[in-house]
Amino acid sequence: MEFASDKYMTQIVDGERYGMEREPQLIREVLRFDPGTDDVVLVTYPTSGTHWMQQIMQLIVYRGSSATTHDEFRKRSPFLEDCGKRISDVTTNSHPRILTTHFRPGLLKINQCSKYVYVARNPWDLCASLYDQARQAPLYPEFVPMFLQGYVPYGSYFQQVSAAYKLRNEPNVFFVTYEEVAGNTAGVVVRLAEFLGVSHGKAVREDPALLNDIVRKCSTNFMKEMMTVPMKEMANAVVKNKKLLTLINVPVPKEDARVVKRPPFLEDYGERISEVTTNSHPKILTTHFRSGLLKINQSSKYVTQKNTHYD
Repeated sequence: MEFASDKYMTQIVDGERYGMEREPQLIREVLRFDPGTDDVVLVTYPTSGTHWMQQIMQLIVYRGSSATTHDEFRKRSPFLEDCGKRISDVTTNSHPRILTTHFRPGLLKINQCSKYVYVARNPWDLCASLYDQARQAPLYPEFVPMFLQGYVPYGSYFQQVSAAYKLRNEPNVFFVTYEEVAGNTAGVVVRLAEFLGVSHGKAVREDPALLNDIVRKCSTNFMKEMMTVPMKEMANAVVKNKKLLTLINVPVPKEDARVVKRPPFLEDYGERISEVTTNSHPKILTTHFRSGLLKINQSSKYVTQKNTHYD
C-alpha cells in the first residue's frame, strides 16, 4: 500500500523521510556534523521517551539541579535538527555536552571519540503515542500501516531500532529500553551516570540523596509543569512556518484583523490573540493543542471533546 507524503505531513530529503516542519538545509547540515570528544548524543525515535531521558541525563550532569522552564530545558540538551551547522557553536555549560536527535545511527555520523545514548520502546505503545501526538494524522486504522511501512516523520521505526541495536555492545554506546527505565529507574540512572563519566558515576553511587532526587525529578508529576510550552511560543512557531500553514489549511490572518465573528483559533494569531475581540462574554477561543502543551490556568475555563480512535 502506498501513501501520499502529505498524509502525515512528511517530506523526502535526499531519499529519507522527515517531518514537514524540518528545513532541508538544516537536515543536510546536521548529517555533516562531527560530534566531539565532550559530546554525548541522545538518539531516539519520536515518542520513545526522549524528554524523559533528556531530563535524566541533565539531572546527572547538573547534580540534581533541574531546569525550571521549557526554554531552559531545551537549551540544556538542544536538538541537532533545530541548529544545523550552528550546533558547533552551541554551549550547554555541562560536561559532557548533551545533544539530542531523532536521526537514526548510520545517517548520523558515529564517532568513536563521542558517546551515544539510545532509548528503544516497544512498537505497540510507541505507535499509539505517536498517533496521540499527531495533529494531522488520519484515522487510527489507517495510521497503523503507515507507521509499519515508515510513512511517518523519520521513516521506519524498525530500521532505526535495528541500526541502534547493532551498536549496543560498542563501548561508547549506552543502549536501554523505555520499559527498563520505567521498571528500574534508579538502576538505569546509576549505570548511565557511570557511562557519562567517572565523576558522575561516583557522585550518584556515593550520594543516595542525589540518586533519590534524580529519580523524583524525572517523574511525570515533576516534569509536567516544566514541559508546558507557553502558548505564545507554540503559536508563533506554527504561524511562522508558511509551508506548514499551507498544508494544514490554516489561514494566515490579516494584520488589521481585530474583531472576529467565529471563535478564533489560537494557532492563527500567536501573540496577537490578546488583541482579538469576539463580541461575546466569555470570549471563546479554539485550539487543537493538547492539554499539557497548552497552559492551563485556574482562572480560565476549558471545554474538551474527545472521540475514539475509530471515530
